[in-house]
Amino acid sequence: MEFILNHLSKQSKLSILIRAYLTMGIIAILDSISGPQVSGYVFYLIPILIVTWFAGRRQGLVLSFISSALIFIHIMSGTQPTTNYKVVDILIPLWKFTETLVPLIVITVVLAAMKKIEEDKLQAEFKLAGEIQSYLLPQSFPGMKSLHYTGMCKSNACVSGDYYDFIPVESNKLGIAVGDIAGKGISGAMLMANLQGLLRSFAPMYGENVVELMNKINHCVYTSTDASRFVTLFYGVYDDLNHSLTYVNAGQSYPILYRRTTNQHNPSKTFKLHKIGSNFFEKINIDSNSTVLGAFPDAAFTQQKVQLNRGDIIIIFSDGLSDARDYQNDNYGEDRIAAIVEGNADLSPIRLQEAIMNDINNFVGDQIQFDDMTLVVAKVI
Repeated sequence: MEFILNHLSKQSKLSILIRAYLTMGIIAILDSISGPQVSGYVFYLIPILIVTWFAGRRQGLVLSFISSALIFIHIMSGTQPTTNYKVVDILIPLWKFTETLVPLIVITVVLAAMKKIEEDKLQAEFKLAGEIQSYLLPQSFPGMKSLHYTGMCKSNACVSGDYYDFIPVESNKLGIAVGDIAGKGISGAMLMANLQGLLRSFAPMYGENVVELMNKINHCVYTSTDASRFVTLFYGVYDDLNHSLTYVNAGQSYPILYRRTTNQHNPSKTFKLHKIGSNFFEKINIDSNSTVLGAFPDAAFTQQKVQLNRGDIIIIFSDGLSDARDYQNDNYGEDRIAAIVEGNADLSPIRLQEAIMNDINNFVGDQIQFDDMTLVVAKVI
């Protein structure tokens, strides 16, 4: 029975309705073959109960009316016609139809109400889980003299598998993390909470040795989850004194660095030069070619360091932003993120973050958000 219910829960409403009506048709045929002396009334309950639970009360009521009509036809097929019609000849068939219909309606309504109660209870639990999870994200941002920054996470459900954090490593150093958990729902949220606990526990211990930190977290995630559960994570340590960022990018979308430059000539074939107002910026994808966390016991991580200058802008995001889709199923893409940065480079990180999210919301429109969106914006001042 559990296997059947699990199978049905994965089917679409249309598939369930088609199967229910086919089942009801088979029952009606067998009922007619058996004759009016034997009633298959109880067997009509099977498709009604399944449809009510998996497709909703309205479809269950429709099936109840149809089933009652078939049962009524079956019962009346054994009634001898009379030529002397009386009122009772009309009331008796009506009563027989009613006594078959009412119990089916009552069962349908009660079952639908039970399902609604279960859904409301589950929704309340998810909402509570989402509220608890929101407190795992940074509630305050440690102050940095040379860095203004902000972050946000927009979940596509009550709970999220995305994660961002700002962790004080030392008095003058800040850990910046953006992660994405493989999987959604409660399982993703639980792994996200585990990742948050690991980072906040170990990040201050390892300081700028982010490779050793990644090795430690990789070991913990790998030993506590199965191979299908892994984490993509960008983690960097910003030094407030020398304006450097030491980082490992473990499978996360490439953060974008906009570096202000006075040279109007392209300094490297790998860099793309952008003019923003009267200033020129190099657009640089930050990567360290490291694998994801938790998938392999002996994963290797590469640590890199980038020197930042005043006016540089760093955009760190999860793939939920770049993969957001419009009604034509086109992805938002990283180029649109870059275009918003180019047009709003003089804004504060908070305003720049709002500009990016507003543009994504306008692009997506009424389409359903199918993935979590996390965005961190930082500017060196």
